[in-house]
Amino acid sequence: MHVPVMSRVRSVVVLLVGSSFGGLVMAWKLGVVLQMLGLTLSAVTLCLCYLCYSPAPQGVTEPWKTTVIMSFMRFAGIVVRGYKTLGFGESLDIVRATFGNMKVPCPAEDPRLTIQDMTFGDVKVKLYRPKARHGEQLAGVLYFHGGGWAFGSVDQYDPFNRYIAINTGAVVVCVDYRLAPEYKFPTPLEDCLHATEYFLEHSEYYNVDSSRIGVLGDSSGGNLAAAVALKLNRPEKNLPPLKFQSLLYPALQALDFRTDSYKRGNSMDILTIDMMTFYWCIYLTGSHARHPDFSSNNHVPPELRKRLYSVGTVRSKDNNPVMNLPDDMKDIVNPYFAPLVADDADLRGLPPAYILTCGFDVLGDDGIMYAKRLQTVGVPVVHDHLESAFHGIAVMGFKPFSYSLGRESLKRVVDILRENL
Repeated sequence: MHVPVMSRVRSVVVLLVGSSFGGLVMAWKLGVVLQMLGLTLSAVTLCLCYLCYSPAPQGVTEPWKTTVIMSFMRFAGIVVRGYKTLGFGESLDIVRATFGNMKVPCPAEDPRLTIQDMTFGDVKVKLYRPKARHGEQLAGVLYFHGGGWAFGSVDQYDPFNRYIAINTGAVVVCVDYRLAPEYKFPTPLEDCLHATEYFLEHSEYYNVDSSRIGVLGDSSGGNLAAAVALKLNRPEKNLPPLKFQSLLYPALQALDFRTDSYKRGNSMDILTIDMMTFYWCIYLTGSHARHPDFSSNNHVPPELRKRLYSVGTVRSKDNNPVMNLPDDMKDIVNPYFAPLVADDADLRGLPPAYILTCGFDVLGDDGIMYAKRLQTVGVPVVHDHLESAFHGIAVMGFKPFSYSLGRESLKRVVDILRENL
């Protein structure tokens, strides 16, 4: 019995030692795998950081915060291109699906406001009505949101509209116009125009003084606001005139994408030449097929661009310039598509304007030239140029990326509206 017992003991010892050794080997292998995985993830992270890092240009406001935003924009671009490469759809659809619902959360109700979704005729709008004293008529503001005519919604701009309504005491109507490329020019403009006409005609129902109604828009919304003002400046319109127009870094011409501001602003990943020309292209044609020509600035003949420029100011020489342009490009010199090409006669009589431009913005020169055009024909203009600001600064006064210059510019917009409505 002694030998079998010793044999069993040896077997148990060998088994235990073997198991421990095997466990150590397995643990070592697992450690190596985890270490390699960690190194791989670190390498991927470093590569992403390198690819996404987009330093803010010298002179821009709050550079570290701006660097974070620009790097996120570059990362978003990489994600979109990756999804597109994998066959998940076109870039526009991916951006809408991935980032289209991003918004700053707001409480459902605000004791200072009555907020309602409704329609003006066939156009969807969101109305913000301050709690007024009984019988008091208020001013009115029609707001057209930015987003390259292709993105954005009334809900995404909810904090902005609440702020404007509360601090101006005006009824704010945010127009949910239809978007390109599904609805190209002039459909988005027609939605904005019809909503404005409806508000002017039915202002009393909303306790608004029809003689104190203005339009407000940022970026592509600034384009729509300027175009609505032009449309309503015609004598056949039997409506109360607009009191004021407020254009925040507006997009106003699509003839030259190599102005000084386009060159300088291209350093900002927030809005580049490639992005802005894409928006112009789909708004005009309903397709991105011509985008390479737009982006390279070869979309119109040089003689047309030269003919429409005069001492740094865009001017149309007659109502129908002789052009050899395809049918889907002819509206590029339509003043309702690009208000900067309007004749002087069309600009005379427009309501007073506030124009905000930024130093780090591809659209900066559009607003600067339009301010000069309006002043030349006698339209009162207040023009603020924020040299260290970038495109979109007026909606950057809210968390999580709240800029002091954004809060200041937003307060300036409020003050201007209160003074002029």
